[in-house]
Amino acid sequence: MGYEIDHIFVLTDAGAPAADALLQLGFTEGPPNRHEGQGTANRRFFFDNAMLELLWVESVEDASGPVARPLLLAQRWIGRSNSASPFGICLRPNNAQTILPPFECYEYRPSYFPEGLVAHIGQGTPLSEPLWFFMAHSRRSQASPLKPHPAPEHRIGVSSITEVTITLPGTPSPITNAAAAACGVEVRERGTVLGTVKAWPGDADVVESQAQRPALTVPARDAPHDVRAGTKERPHGTNKGTAPIRRER
Repeated sequence: MGYEIDHIFVLTDAGAPAADALLQLGFTEGPPNRHEGQGTANRRFFFDNAMLELLWVESVEDASGPVARPLLLAQRWIGRSNSASPFGICLRPNNAQTILPPFECYEYRPSYFPEGLVAHIGQGTPLSEPLWFFMAHSRRSQASPLKPHPAPEHRIGVSSITEVTITLPGTPSPITNAAAAACGVEVRERGTVLGTVKAWPGDADVVESQAQRPALTVPARDAPHDVRAGTKERPHGTNKGTAPIRRER
């Protein structure tokens, strides 16, 4: 069986002001969306191989309702600056043989899904770790009910998400180990960067010049609320299109 990342969500302040920082960096924003019955809304950035979703809770009542309650989105959103992970990572198959996720799951069928569409949600994911889920009907370079829009051209020059790194407060749970290994997400323990999404190709000079502008404002637990973008060196100058979520010390 084979898997790859379909999309990543980051829980942000209402209205996702962090999206404005991405616009300043040269990314092109796609159309937003609202999830009726789930109580959430988003701003989205599409790439050739995946989508970055800046997500917030509009209705705690709906997010805590009987359908969406198992996702714990309300708890994740309220606790995103403290003990809860603000991330969610959706996997999809990269071949016709893969029809089930690499972890224990339950089916999720919210009212805004078209008939027949189902998400498989990771069972028992700790709040301190990303919400893992799987969409069997999603494919790369193929429009889907959740991604009906083609990737636009980004002024910064990036086209694809090439690397995702998540930092946890402790040892990863079995579900995170299994999901991360299946889709190539790097998991670290007790670092100063909550998460990093890297895209290629890009303009390193543009990224470096914007390095001190506010980025995805998701402070790590026990960290000041001054969260800034930055770049992390990689061999051979491949740190292009990088905007990690970093906590300052």
